[in-house]
Amino acid sequence: MAALHLSSMFFPTQISSVAPSRKKVQSSCATQAAPLASRASAITGLRLPTAGKKRVAVSTNAAWNPFAKSTVAAASVDGTGYPAGKLTIFTSKGSRAQIIEWYAVEKGLEFESVSVNMRNGDHKKKPFTNVNPFGKMPAVQAADGTPVFESGAILLYLAGLAGELKSPEDYATAAKWILYANATYWSTVEKTRTGPPDQLDALNALLSDRPFLLGEEFSVSDVALGSYLYYTKAFFGEKFGKHPNVSKYLTRLMEMKSFKATCGAS
Repeated sequence: MAALHLSSMFFPTQISSVAPSRKKVQSSCATQAAPLASRASAITGLRLPTAGKKRVAVSTNAAWNPFAKSTVAAASVDGTGYPAGKLTIFTSKGSRAQIIEWYAVEKGLEFESVSVNMRNGDHKKKPFTNVNPFGKMPAVQAADGTPVFESGAILLYLAGLAGELKSPEDYATAAKWILYANATYWSTVEKTRTGPPDQLDALNALLSDRPFLLGEEFSVSDVALGSYLYYTKAFFGEKFGKHPNVSKYLTRLMEMKSFKATCGAS
């Protein structure tokens, strides 16, 4: 997964209307347009520790706003790139792109879905390789033309659009679950072809008192981990019999209309 740079996250705050000939999903989420804070954080209350004294907590009044409107130039429309002006999700049936669509649909993000014919190798040539030079799914193009690939990076981007990431702590919480799902959980499943018992034990305990990973509200973290739990069940026949809370959690996710319309339909 590509490295995540906290100080360089800039998300567009508006997505324009979609052409009638393309798939359209209406937006219901609020956008943010506060001015970008200075990168120079003003630190207050800092004292250097001295022998025999306790460390003094450091506080900061730096504002957190990675969602100022992007100033990146729009993509070309001369045939070498896709038109800008709307969020575009590139998809192919059975690919991980359905994970991205699941979150976008659930959060009411307006987007255009463009099907890429992988059987014909269209993902290995332009214009798709302008979005992902490695020719793999999933990938999206932001409304301003910025290409984004890798499922984790895309989910973080969409979480910004959806208004989930209101603080550095929100960002870190989403990032830790996305990284765990991709780098720890799924990499283990691919090797063992079954759900890792120790990890499922921990997840089962965590989910004993909440419907979703972060509590009462569905979040991007649930898409990140839930999709891989679903793959574990679908590809390797995992029933999560010894982990009833995990099983109930996955069932809850799979019963969502947005899941059935995207991941469940592939």
